[in-house]
Amino acid sequence: MKRIDLDGTFRFSCTRKAQCCRTGPNVALTIFDLVRIAKYLNKHWKELIPTYVKVIVADMVPFMVLRGIRDECIFLSKKDGYKCTIYPARPMRCRLYPIVPAAPRANYVYLDTKCPGLWSGPERKVPKKALEKYYEEVKEHYKKIMKYVLEEGLEPEDALEKAIEDVWDEVDWRDVQGLELEP
Repeated sequence: MKRIDLDGTFRFSCTRKAQCCRTGPNVALTIFDLVRIAKYLNKHWKELIPTYVKVIVADMVPFMVLRGIRDECIFLSKKDGYKCTIYPARPMRCRLYPIVPAAPRANYVYLDTKCPGLWSGPERKVPKKALEKYYEEVKEHYKKIMKYVLEEGLEPEDALEKAIEDVWDEVDWRDVQGLELEP
């Protein structure tokens, strides 16, 4: 990883080799990501678990991650080259890539130096608007879940379900359109 200031620039052009999608899916999802994906696929969010999403509970905290098939993202299609089948509603972490967020109040982010498209293509700025949305969603995600676990005494999986239901009617998969890396 290479650290870069929020006001910094970097060169990037996606090579469409899906290196990021073929190295062991480990993309953590927020409740917002899950709802956007479900709505994009015209499914109820419960249909995504456990087929597409794995829930792991660690010390009372439920984490959702995209499932993989042979170390490839479950949403990666190999027809006509590599393509993301949920690209318009892809998770915020995927949307930000090759940027890897640092702590929310940091004045820097990281660049994944394993990305084959890094250091080529047009010069780009750190997408601050997308990064701010990601941080807002992560904060709200954990705030809701931990309220249900710690204050209301729900089991972690029940707290996760309640938090998802809380945002189900508020979130549209299109609400992240326009939050792209910009030259």
